[in-house]
Amino acid sequence: IFDRKNATPLHFACRFNSIDCVRLFLTHQATIDRQDASGNTPLHCIALSQQIIENHMDENDLLKITIVHMLLNAAKDYRQFYLEIENKDKKTALSIACEYGNINLIRILLIYGANIHNSMPIHMAIKSGNIDIVQLLLEYQVKLILTNIYLETSLHIACKYNRIDVLQILINYQNENIDLEVRDYHGYTPLLTASYFNHQHCINILLMNKADITASDNYGKNILHICVEQHCQDALQICLEWIKKDIHSYDIFMKDDRHG
Repeated sequence: IFDRKNATPLHFACRFNSIDCVRLFLTHQATIDRQDASGNTPLHCIALSQQIIENHMDENDLLKITIVHMLLNAAKDYRQFYLEIENKDKKTALSIACEYGNINLIRILLIYGANIHNSMPIHMAIKSGNIDIVQLLLEYQVKLILTNIYLETSLHIACKYNRIDVLQILINYQNENIDLEVRDYHGYTPLLTASYFNHQHCINILLMNKADITASDNYGKNILHICVEQHCQDALQICLEWIKKDIHSYDIFMKDDRHG
């Protein structure tokens, strides 16, 4: 039984945190991995049902966590498969929880073995700017080199969305081992990404950690070209100040300028 959006009564029960209904449906062996028109399972519905603010758990949140336990226990024979089901946006329940800042749900999913070794969870956490979730994923040793379809890493995402505190955490996490010159599909380093979006604080952090200000993209455009092209006046000003302080970089840019 399902509605026009292919949602079952179990989807509805999970969406509205109706624990008694969920228990009843599971007792009667309701299908827990049925996907609705958006590709969401009942587990996805729990992650989507409410954005939890801060780290406070009220009665509704406790019901939600209890329902998660019930679903995952019902899926004990194929739990890993169940946790990895993606909706039409290629998001697992864990990815959605990371996007919405639901740290309590994330903890439960990780305990049950949810996979963090794809780019979506950490990228969603960084995009949301939730430091606690980023640090939790780092505790589970998420790999920062994971890329999305545009070959963007966690550093690119932090610079793209101007997540200053997160960027500093990522750099400090691996210290000298992190690659600040990693490139995306367009040949952009995190520094070039920050300049494209005029995020001057990210630029400063990267340059203070010795990012290469002379890097260029796949089309030969350097950071100055990008700042001018995107009308990023603040980023341009910062870059010029850094270039003037660095004789080596200054000489490279002057040489490039003389050659057009």
